Amino acid sequence: MNRISRFDNLPEADKDRMITTFLRVIRKVYYYRGEGEIFLAKENENVEFCRAVIDRLPDARLLMICREPQPMLNSYLTMSVTCTEVKHGIDPTNRPDWRAMNTEFRRNQCREFVNFWHEYRSQRNATLVSFHDFTSDVLRTTQHIYRQFEIALSPEFLTYLENIQADQNKRDRGYLNLSCSEQGFEFYSDFVRSATHTRHELEAVQ
Repeated sequence: MNRISRFDNLPEADKDRMITTFLRVIRKVYYYRGEGEIFLAKENENVEFCRAVIDRLPDARLLMICREPQPMLNSYLTMSVTCTEVKHGIDPTNRPDWRAMNTEFRRNQCREFVNFWHEYRSQRNATLVSFHDFTSDVLRTTQHIYRQFEIALSPEFLTYLENIQADQNKRDRGYLNLSCSEQGFEFYSDFVRSATHTRHELEAVQ
């Protein structure tokens, strides 16, 4: 895990090939979608990869979403188990060190995430929101994001967001996540709270 999870430790030629391929995908999407469309790229696994991509895209807007440590860890570890079983037919929980290694990896990524935000928030067009705000108040949180990015919201899209919220309120997850401790993630809890406070303070000013 330590060998393959650190993008910044890869040879320069491998890193450049990965980023170049990613940028070609973006150009291809824009070619087929047409001018004026928005391309949304999601990366939740490696902050250093995000950093490398952003440095090659000077006009990109950064939307960073943070989630409270315990539900984030529960979801992440469950996803890790499911993906490993589906892709490789192996139950990783049979390894005695699996949970500790995955938790430490996620803790390090959370630290990198916080550092990334503080580094780029003043340099780029960036905004930070919490997962809880995004899922419990889809309309207002999306309005906040669009205001920060200076993108207009059409009446049709506002109605669409209201419908999403209605569906979200009735959503049955349909699965159970693993349960884990958030010990050692206190710094990230503080960061998530700051995201919620920042959004509410900005809305009060606006």
